[in-house]
Amino acid sequence: MTDIAYKFTDSQEQLIVSTTRVESMPNDVAVAVYPDDPRYSHLTEAFGTAVAKITPVHDHLDLEIAQTKGLKLITVIDEDGRM
Repeated sequence: MTDIAYKFTDSQEQLIVSTTRVESMPNDVAVAVYPDDPRYSHLTEAFGTAVAKITPVHDHLDLEIAQTKGLKLITVIDEDGRM
């Protein structure tokens, strides 16, 4: 298990996500939090459970979330296996 800190662009705040799939990190397009957790009550449009990274090209549920939220899909590995 590896912890990844996702930093906000407009503050010093960060969200920590634990993952076993570090290799999918370049494809992450969003981070989701559990909306009833008081640690995240100041965030808007929160959804999901705890803190989760959204990787639409890696997971079918993440793809659904990305499509619903209008998030961009990022291709990191091309058809020839190059990054």
